[in-house]
Amino acid sequence: MKQGIAKFVSEEEKRSFVAAEDKAFESRLDEAIKAFADDGEVRVVLLSGPSGSGKTTASEKISRKFAGMGKRLVFASIDDFYLDKEENARRARLEGREPEFESAKSIDLDELAEFARRIEMGREGSVPRFSFAEGKRIGKRPVDLSGEPVVLLEGIQAVYPEVERLFEGMGCAELFIRPMGTLRCGNSEFDGNELRLFRRIVRNCLQRGSSAETELDMWSTVRENEEKNIFPNVSEKILCVDSMLAYGVNMIKPMLLERLAAVPCDSVHREYAAQVIERLEGIDEISRDYLELGSLFCEFVY
Repeated sequence: MKQGIAKFVSEEEKRSFVAAEDKAFESRLDEAIKAFADDGEVRVVLLSGPSGSGKTTASEKISRKFAGMGKRLVFASIDDFYLDKEENARRARLEGREPEFESAKSIDLDELAEFARRIEMGREGSVPRFSFAEGKRIGKRPVDLSGEPVVLLEGIQAVYPEVERLFEGMGCAELFIRPMGTLRCGNSEFDGNELRLFRRIVRNCLQRGSSAETELDMWSTVRENEEKNIFPNVSEKILCVDSMLAYGVNMIKPMLLERLAAVPCDSVHREYAAQVIERLEGIDEISRDYLELGSLFCEFVY
C-alpha cells in the first residue's frame, strides 16, 4: 500500500512531495525503457494501459528518452486505426451481432497489418487520422520508416492478441502502464481503479466538456471492457510501470469536488459522489502550479 500525506506543515513540504513523487515515477519509467532501449533488436514498442493511466505522457517521455540516446522514434496511435462507425456497423450486421467498440473488431486490422509490413520492409508508409467527433477517418499522415527507426504504437488495444500477432518476429517490446495497488491518505483508501476514475472525470470535464455524471455513467462499461479485453492479456512478458502518484488525491481534490458537487440530487450516482466528497474531507489540497512541465499529472489537471 502506498502512503500519501493528508496534512502538510508548509507549502515547501507540498512542493518537495510532488517533486519526489514525480522523480520516482521517472525512475520507474526509465528502468523499463532501459530494459528494451539497449536491445538493438527492438523495432516496435507497444504501449498500453487502461483509461486514466498516463499513456499520453508516457509516450512523450519515451520519445524524449530515445531522442536523447540518438535513436529516431516514430509514433502512431492505434486509436487512429479504428474502423469508421458506419463500417463497424456494416460488419456487425453481416456477422449478426451488435457493433463492438471495445474489442479487436473495432480495429481495421488489415490497415494495421499493412503498417506492420511497411515497418518490416523499412519503407515509407502512412497512418490514418481518426476523428472521434465525426466517427470516421479524416485523412492520413505520412511516416518515414526508412533507416529502421523504433516505432512506438500507443493505445489500450496494444495488448489485444490480434494486434500483438501483427508485430511478432520484428523485435517487439511491450509496456503496460497503470496506477497499481492502493493509496492511503489520512483515514481514506483509494485503489488504483478509483484513482483512474478521478483522473478521468477531471480530465474529461476540463478538456472535453464532459460532466461527472456522464463519466460515472460510462465507467461501468469502461471497467467491464478492461476486465474482459485488457487485463487478461497482460502477460509476464509485458513490462509493467506503476503510474500511481501519492500526491494525486491532494492535487485533484478541488477540481474533483467541484464536479462531484454538480451531480444532480436525483442521479443514481449521487450517493457515490457524496461518499467520495466525505472521504476527501481532512485531506490538504496541493496546487497544480507545483507541477513541472511534462509531469504525468499535467495530463489530467490542465
